[in-house]
Amino acid sequence: MSTMSEQLLDLLVITFVGGVLLNIALQILIGVAIQPGIRIQLFIAAITVLVVVMIGALWVFRIEPDRKIQALTTQTPTVALRVTRGPTSTPSPDGRSASVTPSVAVTASATADRALLTSVTGMTPPVIAVTPTPAPAPALTRPAQTSSAPMTAMPTTTPTTTLTATATPSPQPEQPLAAGKAVVVEGFLYGLSREKNWMPVAISPSNPFVKASLFHGGLAYAGTTKGVFVTNDNGRSWMNTSEGLPSGAVNALVTLAAGGSPQVVYAATELGVYRLVGSRWEAAGGMIGDNWIGTLAADATRGKLYASAYDYITGKGRVYAGTPGATFAWTALTDWQDDFLVTAMTLDAPEGSTRLYLGTLSGNLYTLGLSGAASGLEPMAFKPADRPLKITALMAMPSGPLVGTNKGLYNRSGNRISSVPAVEISSLLRVDSQTVYAGTPKGVYTTTDGGINWKLWVVGQG
Repeated sequence: MSTMSEQLLDLLVITFVGGVLLNIALQILIGVAIQPGIRIQLFIAAITVLVVVMIGALWVFRIEPDRKIQALTTQTPTVALRVTRGPTSTPSPDGRSASVTPSVAVTASATADRALLTSVTGMTPPVIAVTPTPAPAPALTRPAQTSSAPMTAMPTTTPTTTLTATATPSPQPEQPLAAGKAVVVEGFLYGLSREKNWMPVAISPSNPFVKASLFHGGLAYAGTTKGVFVTNDNGRSWMNTSEGLPSGAVNALVTLAAGGSPQVVYAATELGVYRLVGSRWEAAGGMIGDNWIGTLAADATRGKLYASAYDYITGKGRVYAGTPGATFAWTALTDWQDDFLVTAMTLDAPEGSTRLYLGTLSGNLYTLGLSGAASGLEPMAFKPADRPLKITALMAMPSGPLVGTNKGLYNRSGNRISSVPAVEISSLLRVDSQTVYAGTPKGVYTTTDGGINWKLWVVGQG
């Protein structure tokens, strides 16, 4: 470090060396012109000393410091960092949080430059302290302060910070069949998610035309123009389970348990009724033969399966009742009827039913008694003003059947329900005695008062 004594020593050295050189120079110059005496030599020496002292003083006290200060302001100082850390993190007993002491003290000191400034100005510059800005953290809970690990510099007390990180699961995609409800709309399947959103369901990879759906045993089934597909993950992936089925469309799917046996899945195909045994389909056989089957209805009370058959050759149709067993036993409930291609069928009640409602391709509505004097096929007074139309879906309600057609939704008398658009009603899904969903190209409509009032389903309120 430079001191005042060092500065005086510099002055003496500069004065002596400069004086000798300047004296020699003056002696040579003056000696050339005249012969100097003793007085002239003293005069030269005095002038030499005065000039050299002034120049030396100027050099030591002004010029040299200015040069050092200028160098200080233009160079990049070397910064020494001193880092002090707290103890390592330790998990809490419940394994959900960790005790962390994130105390990092950083002190910067430009040692060489501070010494230089002190020597030049006589003042000690302050130490520059750099405090890092902590990064944002999850929800923090701060317990009482505790002493940190021994510090390497100044002894102090650092608060211990407990960092409690709440794991936020990444958002999962909605599962369109998670709520166990589905409707068919113009060949596409729509499912209701737990978030109450109706979502289209892609039956990969072929995405065939869908005609029916069924939930059974934790699985969802789709009857399509390319057989039956099944999913066990709420519609995210599908597998074709059509082994044993004839080629062509599957028009309906139902389940039925009879005689103490577990429920069995049945399919209506273009060549008869089939039932699922294990992973393979088998023909129900019997007198129903290989006729085109338009729809099915399961009667849990009687343990019977009802099927509507149509003979392409004769152009006639009839309804059968079948009793499951080792050999399926079928009984004809009607004669062969002209213009009787039944496209929709439902029991009048989920339990204790006494009749079937039948709707045909030509737009006629019938009842078919199942026991006692009321047995027999009877036309209903269904007289819609907008004819011709075809009946596409039926759903029994306490006030009578709801009739879905290709021209809108009607009540049992043939009056169109104006709150539902006059478009094809592809399917009707009954939730309870008052709640029904109707699948239409305009969206899913719902009633919660038995079919009197309808409204377009709203996201999150299904």
